[in-house]
Order: sequence, then C-alpha cells, then structure tokens
Amino acid sequence: MNEFLKHPLAVLIADSPTENQVNVWCDIAHHYEKPISIRNLDPQVALGCIGVLSDLAIHGLLDTLHVPIQSNRKEVEEAMGRSWDHTDLFIKMTKNFRICGDPANLATNVIVDYVMPDGTIEPNYDEEFLRGMFDYHVWNPYWNGLWDRDNAERRWELYITNEKYPL
Repeated sequence: MNEFLKHPLAVLIADSPTENQVNVWCDIAHHYEKPISIRNLDPQVALGCIGVLSDLAIHGLLDTLHVPIQSNRKEVEEAMGRSWDHTDLFIKMTKNFRICGDPANLATNVIVDYVMPDGTIEPNYDEEFLRGMFDYHVWNPYWNGLWDRDNAERRWELYITNEKYPL
C-alpha cells in the first residue's frame, strides 16, 4: 500500500483484469483520493464496472481508461472471438460516460486491417470513430488470427512509413 501512495499516479496493468480486481482498486483509489489509470480492460468487464469507473471519473480520480475495442465492425470482433454485443454496448456507454465525467484519457487499440474469409484484405481503420471517441489509440498490425512478423512489417511500411493513416 505504501508503494501505491508514494506515486502521484498509479497504473493498474493486468492481463484482462477481472471485475473484482477493478472494483477493489477503484475502491482503494477512491478511499485514498489517489488517481489511477487502468489498462487492458475488456469491454464486458468495463461494463460490469461502469458504476465505480464513473464514480472515479466524476471525482477526477480516473486518469486513463484503456479498453481494447479492436474494431467497431461486428464481423472483425466476432472473427477475433470477442463479444460484439459487449463491444457495441461499451461504445454506446462511452458516449454517456464522457458526458457524466470522463477520464482524462480514454484509450484503445485497433486492428488496422483484416484478412476476410475470402482472402481479401479489408481496411479497418475508421478515423472518424477513433478521433471522436478516444483521446489515444494504438494499432495492432494485420490481424487474421495468426501472428506473422513479415505481415507486421508490411503493415508498418504501409501505415507508418507511408503515413497512409495518421496513427
């Protein structure tokens, strides 16, 4: 606890923290009036914790909330084995969340393009959606269910070196 209290901002980083973990840390942050940031919170967990997250935000104690949306397209979310219903509801709730008392930063990561079942590469970068909802976003290169360095390097060249998209 002393380590937590020494720093001006604590960051909860966990591989998909549970609702219980988030609720406990939010309670501790609120009790000690200590701002925190939470990273890698899956949409369904964020929805389950929306009350405590909103309370922290209203009191100025939620600095950054990172929820990996990956896509605002149902077919991409479902292909990744993620719940479209939870993602879509979180996107809708986020608009209200911002009105109620938003975190200083709302962050996400996105898939920049996706290999469709027929083999075509479909762009997935929606600048209007990202710029309108998130203060900060990072990108995941070329998702088709498998990690491949060559594909990642091609995406780097396409999206970063050539600055096709302003990521």
